[in-house]
Amino acid sequence: MGKYKALIIDDDIESINLLNIYLKKYFPVINRVAQATNINDGIKAFTKTMPELLLLDIDLGNDTIFSFIDSIGKIEGEIIFISSHQEFGVKAVNYNVTGFIVKPININDLKKVINKAIFNLENKKTAVQKSTNQNAIIKKVDYPAKIGIPYLNKIELIIVDTILYLEADGKYTIFHLEENKEKIASRNLGEYQKILDPKVFFRVHHRYLVNINMVTNIHKTNGTNYCELKNGKKIPIAKRRQDLLNIFLRIK
Repeated sequence: MGKYKALIIDDDIESINLLNIYLKKYFPVINRVAQATNINDGIKAFTKTMPELLLLDIDLGNDTIFSFIDSIGKIEGEIIFISSHQEFGVKAVNYNVTGFIVKPININDLKKVINKAIFNLENKKTAVQKSTNQNAIIKKVDYPAKIGIPYLNKIELIIVDTILYLEADGKYTIFHLEENKEKIASRNLGEYQKILDPKVFFRVHHRYLVNINMVTNIHKTNGTNYCELKNGKKIPIAKRRQDLLNIFLRIK
């Protein structure tokens, strides 16, 4: 059985300490535990440790853990929500989580859900190893060279390499293309983020998905940082996304 890293985010330090005790006592396969008491520190801890297991308190005072997840984007690890508010369980269903634990923490419930998470992690590792041994891993995912934008009487095909950036506009997405062209699609930005190459398109802001190949400069100011595109357009970078962007660009 492998060794795994965990991240605890909770605004209650006593809860963090209790979880640390439980992890150390009952789960020796978890050999490193990072912790944070707020969203910003949580993002930094996540990018630094890249944990496989996340134990996340939902209510963080002035914010909720959903802001953390939305800032990180796709999380490959196992997520366990912890909260004293059962009503959060309804929203938690919309996220790909391993389990939901109600405070005060029942040790048997905790054991059950963490064992499930470890089981899932082991299965993922085994699947990857089998695929590698059988040379069955597709080394390069074939992301589309064109994207179709449906209209009432037609589907317009957009060449992906001509996309400068995509902008969220409520339920719609605006495609900003070369030659100052714009196209509006009736799907939200998250749907397009799933089908575009994540090595090329980066979510710099909840509103913007940028084609990194079109970026010429990253500007750092005392206020909002922004990336400059080849057409001179400046796109703001959310503070919570800056560290992730640095890692993406191998600046860190």
